[in-house]
Amino acid sequence: MNVAGKTPLHWAVTKGFQYLSIELIESGADINKATPQGDQPLHIAARRGDIPMINALLKAGASVTATNNTGYTSLHEAASAGHTQAAQLMIDSGRIGYHERSILLPRVRRAAELHGHAATAEAIRAAEGGRERAEPPRELA
Repeated sequence: MNVAGKTPLHWAVTKGFQYLSIELIESGADINKATPQGDQPLHIAARRGDIPMINALLKAGASVTATNNTGYTSLHEAASAGHTQAAQLMIDSGRIGYHERSILLPRVRRAAELHGHAATAEAIRAAEGGRERAEPPRELA
């Protein structure tokens, strides 16, 4: 961990170094370790809209519902940045329980709306009526 409280995995995800990130994950890096600001690697990848990185972190078991110090989940980060595909990937990951989904998705949709991302908000609205997935999508299996 460096003086800013970031691990090598945080740094690699921030820089978009997918292969290094995967090596770190496979070597046992803590995928849910938070920075002093509460950001986990998935928060950072979601903020960047980095689909391959999000896939790798989800496959490794990263938490979609963990919040940072501002109260944002990684799903909020993707939605507020207008990364529709990233938000949809996390919604479809099967890692948001039914109860969490009913509370979280309307709030995430509102974050997308507040930041002017109508397409992202609409995709989340469509997902709000969906059921909890029993298994992860094929690309995560």
